[in-house]
Amino acid sequence: LVDHWARCSLMLNELCLTRGILYFHFLQPNQYLVGSKPIGTAEAKIAIDLNHRYRPGVIAGYPMLRERGQQLAGEIEFHDMTMIFETNEDILYNDTACHLNQKGYAIFAEEIGRIIANAVVPRRHDESSRSQKTGKQSPPPYR
Repeated sequence: LVDHWARCSLMLNELCLTRGILYFHFLQPNQYLVGSKPIGTAEAKIAIDLNHRYRPGVIAGYPMLRERGQQLAGEIEFHDMTMIFETNEDILYNDTACHLNQKGYAIFAEEIGRIIANAVVPRRHDESSRSQKTGKQSPPPYR
């Protein structure tokens, strides 16, 4: 399954590249990944179900996804976001599945935005510099 997941990400990247679209792959955080977030008593009541059907898959599968993701990072814009809450003790999960509350999504979205901005701004600058030197405009690397 991990190899299938990686191949699909590579294919999505190729599809986007042919259309001038930047592709980003973010591995989302999950409360069942050991060590990814300190879960206090109040958050545990909201976010932890020791019998949840997703829990065994996250415990067994996420380490493999993270490892394969490191390999993907050499080929695509892959970003492992699983440890984004590693030291955050606030209540950020909204349910026992993996969904975040408003504060959790705000933190997650801000980091995604920062990553995308850092990738896009230098490319836009490079494109405008190139068009000034050559007099030709290249199509944008994103839509």
